[in-house]
Amino acid sequence: MLGRKLSVLLVACLVLTSIAPVQAQSESTGIDQKCLTNQYMPDAEWGSIRAEISRPNGSKDTVRISYHAKNIPDEFFLELPEEVNLTRQSGFNRDGRKLRYSGGESPFVEYRLRGESGYWYSSTSHTWTYAPLPDHLNVRANYEVKGAGTAGEDFVYLGNYTKHTFEQGCHTVSLVVSNESEIKPGTEEVFHSLRYASSELDVGHRYDDTRIVVIPGQPDPSADGRNYGDESWVTSRGLRNAEVTELVIHEYVHSRQRFAGSGTADTVWFTEATASFYQLKYGYETGAVSASKYNDALENGSSISAELGNSSTWPSRWTEYRRGFTYIAILNEKMLEASEGEYSIEDLIRGVNSRANGSTPVILQRGLLLDRIERNTNSSVAHWANESISSTGKMDYSAAKVEEPGPITILESQLKQRILDKPLSSAFMWFMMGALLMFAVCDIASSRIWGRPEEEENANEKESNQND
Repeated sequence: MLGRKLSVLLVACLVLTSIAPVQAQSESTGIDQKCLTNQYMPDAEWGSIRAEISRPNGSKDTVRISYHAKNIPDEFFLELPEEVNLTRQSGFNRDGRKLRYSGGESPFVEYRLRGESGYWYSSTSHTWTYAPLPDHLNVRANYEVKGAGTAGEDFVYLGNYTKHTFEQGCHTVSLVVSNESEIKPGTEEVFHSLRYASSELDVGHRYDDTRIVVIPGQPDPSADGRNYGDESWVTSRGLRNAEVTELVIHEYVHSRQRFAGSGTADTVWFTEATASFYQLKYGYETGAVSASKYNDALENGSSISAELGNSSTWPSRWTEYRRGFTYIAILNEKMLEASEGEYSIEDLIRGVNSRANGSTPVILQRGLLLDRIERNTNSSVAHWANESISSTGKMDYSAAKVEEPGPITILESQLKQRILDKPLSSAFMWFMMGALLMFAVCDIASSRIWGRPEEEENANEKESNQND
């Protein structure tokens, strides 16, 4: 009887939590509410201008930016990106790549992309275009895209796309996926992993608005993605969904580093090493990365003979990613063990981020890292961390290896995803599960103390028969 009751209530809970929720755009969590504005300075201090981005006459490799003259300040300069050639302009005096506003009602610039066809724009049709955007001196450009597309401060994607957005406190994260992207059937998978990474990564620094765009091309043939602080692009060109998921997580982690792109010669590797660590860690935890791939990455990184602190010894530019990942994974385990689970790489990054001052990022120094490690763990861990930065030998990564997730681990990950995706229905599920548990406990306790009515009747009947 009790088993039937439990089954009915459990099935009801699962059915209710499986109902597709209303397409909510935000949710609030208990994270630190302090966020940095994307440009660090308000419009009132910088000044702002309106600009419209379009493709003139439907061109696939040319971008036009038209400025609204009434918003342009007296001293207005822009600098063209290195990757473009200016083809037309009006209302500016040119000095190399710099242009100074000279007046006029409808100032504009047009420039042609120098990228290879199929990397920057569609090679067979006019369906999509990626283009870098100019730098503006002491002025913020508020872009509007004519037609389909999305623009940030650093680049624009022109074409149809699918957009997923979520909020955590003051932190808004958008995943924009080109409709021409090869991962279109797996967009939800990528989004769920990004959302998981955002909810798990507690390192303090965040922008109020972060945007990651998945494009079918590869603007930089030497990279699969690029971060510009609050916005990033990643390519889907020739990649599987799981690989795109890794790239998205990697670039998202960069947006949370207040030391990215800065540091002394012996710490520059730390930026890519930590991003690679979380790329694989969260990829593993969300199912995008298998245990064998994770452990193979540990072995590959350990086998690279190079000093992380001396880039002249690196056999390739991937050394900071690969050997750096193995170093960080091992260090994370050592710090957790020494601190009895109280201090991890996440805590180390949060401590470094906290030293940033406004628009000035932290200048990473080896002494800063080692000092924080020793103060929060012990001298033995700090000694290993210091020696391993300068070592070229193999590292013992046995403690950092992972196993293929079992049913409990998979269930835990799925529950986290469900809570993130459907907070209200998940809360209702936990309420019902709690009520179910209480009902079961009370039902069992009652039967043990008082006995069940039918049992009492049977006992009385048996006793009566014996007396007869």
